[in-house]
Amino acid sequence: MHISMKILIVAPNAARSEALAMSLAATRDSVSASHTDQVDSIETEIDRIQPTVVLVDADVVGVVGSIRRHRPDLTVVVTSARIDDRQLDEAARHGIRGIVRTPCEPDALLRVLTKPEPLAEFKGQCSGVRTAVLLGLCCTAGYEGVLHLRTPDNRTGSIHLEAGQPIHASSGEFCGPEAVKDMLEWSDAHATWLEGRTGCARTILGRWEGLLDGTPETGPGTPDHMVPVAYPDVMEKLARLAKTPDILGAFLLRNAEVVTGRCAPHLDEAVVGRALCRLAHVFHDVEQQHAEEISGEIQATVGTQRLVVDRIGPAYLGFQVGVVVRQASPVCKSLRRLLRQIDRSFRKQMKREAETPASNYPGVEMRGDNGLRVA
Repeated sequence: MHISMKILIVAPNAARSEALAMSLAATRDSVSASHTDQVDSIETEIDRIQPTVVLVDADVVGVVGSIRRHRPDLTVVVTSARIDDRQLDEAARHGIRGIVRTPCEPDALLRVLTKPEPLAEFKGQCSGVRTAVLLGLCCTAGYEGVLHLRTPDNRTGSIHLEAGQPIHASSGEFCGPEAVKDMLEWSDAHATWLEGRTGCARTILGRWEGLLDGTPETGPGTPDHMVPVAYPDVMEKLARLAKTPDILGAFLLRNAEVVTGRCAPHLDEAVVGRALCRLAHVFHDVEQQHAEEISGEIQATVGTQRLVVDRIGPAYLGFQVGVVVRQASPVCKSLRRLLRQIDRSFRKQMKREAETPASNYPGVEMRGDNGLRVA
């Protein structure tokens, strides 16, 4: 697609705006880039240059308000190496087209400008499952950008997505998965979608399904989904697996999020959990793309340890087992047998649960949102 763009770059200083203008103009003949640091006279600059697109550095994002009042129809994109929450809120309130990371490449800018624009705002109640559905739709569609929320009492929060997966979220004092949980409780929120990558630090490692897991569905006519979270004998087998010689740790995961588990005292449990989440994420993606070719576990070597992830139970439930072993230990075949035993136990327990009330199982409680959970 051949698109001609006349770009005005607005930055806090001439050096920054000039460098960006040169990089854009030098790499694509159809791009004509001008620049200015005259923020106070931005209306005059727009009238003089007559741009089709205005790139605004996040450090001067407040100028977008003046641009909108002067030329409401003008396409505005924010550029930033890393945009903060205040700048995101300012950009969302003024309805920018998207966000492009700097150093800015023409192709990245074109992707933001040419991608079909989703509905920018979703006005209405945005609490409980409704917010979860909105996030789920953005993830399922593979969006890249920021879902920004603002409440009438001026609480703000944002969820950053890359390739349809949340990688970061912030909401007041909350960050990561806790911020998502906080925003799912908000009511009557204003939601705005901002296209593009933000370059933020990753604070969410699991898949989006794991973030929404546990959100009660309370709408009228909502089906009662009873999903097993952990059966007592499955958990017992995992505990025994963790004590097996040469095995340094065993964890139960769901949708690439650690549910429970343990590892050897000399290992950092938080670091091990994050590494297994990453590997489980890869396993999930490979399984989705090549389901017929997946015949067993996926492995990765980190230093002197080997990480092994395999699925247990039906794929739609999203359960996985993550195991840490010594790299030099010849345990592949025996470990595979142990994982298959846990898988068979899981499936048998599911079948038994379909025929037996959950209250017959000691140590298990019924939950209206997720089904069974170890008490």
